[in-house]
Amino acid sequence: LDCNAIYIGETSKTIADRKKEHQNSVLRQQENSLVFQHMKRFRHNFDFENVSLLQTSQNLGTRRVLEAIYTKTHPQSINRSYQLPDQFAQILPCINN
Repeated sequence: LDCNAIYIGETSKTIADRKKEHQNSVLRQQENSLVFQHMKRFRHNFDFENVSLLQTSQNLGTRRVLEAIYTKTHPQSINRSYQLPDQFAQILPCINN
């Protein structure tokens, strides 16, 4: 890994399947992949062997909110995420600490 960038994403798939999709996006040089875009722009590599699962939920809305919270509280995140409702702005500083 060449930098501290991280990718945080929500999915209903297994972590192994999602990791493979990201690896394939890089191999195919798919411009719609944030991981590929970062690697291409900064000439960095991602450590696909060192991925972790932050949380799970069967509910799409919950997964989107969790992704947005994790993205907002990790400044080194490279990804776009679901826009959090304004009510979350007040609690994000508490989560970050």
